[in-house]
Order: sequence, then structure tokens, then C-alpha cells
Amino acid sequence: RAADITRACVRELVHHDRYARILTRSPIVTRDTDLFVEAGEQVTVGMSIPSLDDDALRSIETTAPPPTARLEALRELSDAGVQTYVSMGPTLPTQDKDDLRELLRELATVDPGVIFHEPLNPKGPNFDRTVAAARDQGQDELADKIDQLSHDRVWREYAVEQIRWVHQLGRELNLPVYCWPDDRLTSGN
Repeated sequence: RAADITRACVRELVHHDRYARILTRSPIVTRDTDLFVEAGEQVTVGMSIPSLDDDALRSIETTAPPPTARLEALRELSDAGVQTYVSMGPTLPTQDKDDLRELLRELATVDPGVIFHEPLNPKGPNFDRTVAAARDQGQDELADKIDQLSHDRVWREYAVEQIRWVHQLGRELNLPVYCWPDDRLTSGN
């Protein structure tokens, strides 16, 4: 039902010459490829793909489809001529520069108009649930690394390092990367 409503909304927006940017984690979005192709430049479809480690993400995004399936759906859309983008966030504290480089190389295969990047943010009630979910799924290293981000200094160092890496790698790979630093990193608080 939600997919039918979304399709009707996109069709209505396009009919009224309005732009639609869709962000999803669901590969089922490819069922609307015909509509997106017909809409041309009026529609851009994106996926949230913070990592290609299906096991790690499954442990903290328990109900979401695996990121490799999301990437494959974006490839299918891109191959059909649909404009794409990627929300590469939140990236995980277990990802090093080489992991991020490999992820960006894979994301480049969908010819994204932009790749938005954001490191994991330890604020809000979901943070503790994320740590617990990773631990429950046997992802102890991931849980420990995420839990360490509750210390402001550790989080700041991790976030700044990842933003720098992704920015640098975006230039190196000639990719349109836009980093979303948390306000706490840019305001001096």
C-alpha cells in the first residue's frame, strides 16, 4: 500500500512539473523504474548505503534490506537511465580509510549525482539501542567501537577523521561528495 501511495505521489508531482527526490533502503523501488524513466530529470532516486558489510549493518538495521541489495537496485535504476544519489551514512567507526575507498568505488558504479556522507552520531535514544542490537547479534567489536563514541572527544576525533577521509577520497576518485558535519563539529560546542 505504501509503495502504491508513493508511486501515485511521484506521478502527481511529475504531472504538476515538480521535482521529486526519493530516499529509501528498499530495493523494491525498482518496480517503479518505468515511472522514473518517464519522469526524466524530475526524479532522482537514492539509497542509504553506509557500508557494504551486510552482517554488520544487519545487526544494527535489523529490519532493513542488506546494503548489497540496495546497491544492486541503484545499479539497475542507473542502468535504466534514472538519476541516482547515495546517502553514505552513517558510516561506522569500524570502517577505515581503505574500507571507505572501496565503498566509494562501488558507489561510483551507480553514477550518483551526489554522495552525501555523515559519520555515526551518538545522540538520541537510538544510540543505546544500536549498541545493544550489535551486541545481541554477536557484533561485539562493532558494539564496542560504537559505544566508545559516547565519549565526546572520541566521537569528535572519529567524525572529523572520517569526514576528512571521505572528502579526500571523493577528490581522489573524482566523485561528487558532500559531507554533513554535525552542528557540534562546526559550531565549536
